[in-house]
Amino acid sequence: MTQNYEHIVDQIKNLPLPHLIQTKHLVTSMIKSKHKDATIDADRRPSCVHCGSSIIKKHGKTSNGRQRYACLNSKCLKTFSSLTDSFLCRFKKN
Repeated sequence: MTQNYEHIVDQIKNLPLPHLIQTKHLVTSMIKSKHKDATIDADRRPSCVHCGSSIIKKHGKTSNGRQRYACLNSKCLKTFSSLTDSFLCRFKKN
């Protein structure tokens, strides 16, 4: 088992940043659920509304508390929230 663990750690060390972040989310989900079959989708993060990539990270909150995200796809790198590109995106709360 120790050899397998060391092999996995060596593989993780060579991952690019977006894959490291995705791996972190998977491990965090597995720890929270204490279930071996947890998936990357368990944290229910949206895909990028601009390019469709699932490799994203949290990127602060809007002034009214809505979570913002940043796409880590090297060809996109845009930020968005749950309202980006929705019919409510230009409406402000009174």
